[in-house]
Amino acid sequence: MRGIAFMASFDQARAFAAACAEHASGILFWTLSRSGREEDLEVYLRALETLWETGPVDLGEATELHQRLMDLPEFESAHEPGGLKLAARSGARALAAGVAMLIDESPEGAIEPSSFARRFALELGRRCDADLLAREDEAQNHDVETVFAWSGELPGPLVSLRMAAAELGRVYLDTAVAAFREGEGEEGRGAMELRVTAVPDREDIIAAYADATRHYGVVGRVVAGADAGRYIRVDKLVDLAETDEEREEAVGVMIRVADDPEMEINCIGEWVEDWAGVEESFERDERQVDWPS
Repeated sequence: MRGIAFMASFDQARAFAAACAEHASGILFWTLSRSGREEDLEVYLRALETLWETGPVDLGEATELHQRLMDLPEFESAHEPGGLKLAARSGARALAAGVAMLIDESPEGAIEPSSFARRFALELGRRCDADLLAREDEAQNHDVETVFAWSGELPGPLVSLRMAAAELGRVYLDTAVAAFREGEGEEGRGAMELRVTAVPDREDIIAAYADATRHYGVVGRVVAGADAGRYIRVDKLVDLAETDEEREEAVGVMIRVADDPEMEINCIGEWVEDWAGVEESFERDERQVDWPS
């Protein structure tokens, strides 16, 4: 895994660090939700989202965010908690180490989020009587192979990496909650449902738009709301892929808006996970579209 620090580009190392933080942050988010620390939770979520971003780093913003993290209780005491609290602290440190990497702008900074994610898995495994460190090492090795294989433009491959990282984070969280219930008699999921990952379970959202007509691959006209008068097209990324490798990595949907029906003039894009995400985007922007019949 240390090869990521010496052979990867900064963008590859940043994505790897983000995946490590995603693995380790679910229990942190859960404990913050349970204790009502919503403002602190938003700071940690902001850190995770910042890690997953692409493009130039805003050093001022990253420095300010890192300072806010350092002021949170997870970094105040020299006392090391045990069990799930230690796992949560390791998740916090993985996030902070990732933000520190952005400030240094060095791929070597990815080593620290990796180490904290491994410590997280080790402590959680001890608490739950499971060899989660081996699973974390396997996941990190796979993530390294994934980012080294990247070529071309993001966000397609980056989205695939994040979805896989979030899924492993949910596995860790479910394992922890099961042990928590058994050890402390917790009944029901309760506050765990609030915010356990920055990539939420979308089953309810998908069900809400199950009957919506899907207009993939056709050009519509925005008649009201944001971008009124402009043209819009929604494509599955897999349909835009040109090679077998790109098709394997393609995840999600791209919404494109432009001044012309060929989607070439002043074209902007927004990635979402599925058609339910398209409908959410339209509601957010109060956008109404006239689709061809």
